[in-house]
Amino acid sequence: MYLMIGQLEIILKWIIISAVLFSIPVLSALLFLNLAILRKKEIFSFASGVILSAVFLRIIPESLHNSDNFSHTLMFLGVVISIILDKLSFLKSHHLTYRENELSCWSCEDPFRVTVVTGLGLHYISDGFFMGGFLLFSKNFFVSLLPILAHKVTDGLILSFIYSDHNKKRSIAFIFLTSAFNILGATLVLFSSDVGHIFAPVSAGILTYVAIHDFIPLLSSIKDFALFGAGAILIFTIVEFLGH
Repeated sequence: MYLMIGQLEIILKWIIISAVLFSIPVLSALLFLNLAILRKKEIFSFASGVILSAVFLRIIPESLHNSDNFSHTLMFLGVVISIILDKLSFLKSHHLTYRENELSCWSCEDPFRVTVVTGLGLHYISDGFFMGGFLLFSKNFFVSLLPILAHKVTDGLILSFIYSDHNKKRSIAFIFLTSAFNILGATLVLFSSDVGHIFAPVSAGILTYVAIHDFIPLLSSIKDFALFGAGAILIFTIVEFLGH
């Protein structure tokens, strides 16, 4: 009976996690597609503050508390995984650069080709697996969810850049398709409960890389740094008052 209750709890959490990982990029991408005025690089500034603050105040301490002596190695593995996915040639198409006060996509002329979908799919499978697993086994679901929400909102922002100025119906279909890979990654977690200790440290490495490599280079003004600080302070406040 207790086993069945535990299994039901896991399934319910998996449903919530899958819904969040899938819906947040989709909804934010649709929002930014329809309201291009909201596509501001300052979103990355705030998100980087949220992510790094959560990583150092919550995810790393939880990793060290719950894992064995390999926690540091697993955090490094998260960074390595991010580097490998980041540097594969077919992932280049969805990266953003900041030139002349506006964000632009490197090679978005044909975002419907297989290599772009494959690259995004691998990225989201990795997110779904490691971050979904982290949420599934985290002791404080709400606080742990915040940096992942920040990451997924920015995923939606990036998707909106990739598919803007293209056929709208086809773009929406591909946004739904690529985001569905998050669910695939989260589903793999259901068969990996015996390695639950790896998810927090690997997620810490992945999120740290995302914030430092992809977001922080876009900080270029006092406003950017103020938003970075606001995100960090928000997580600090939440951890101090709600995270125990």
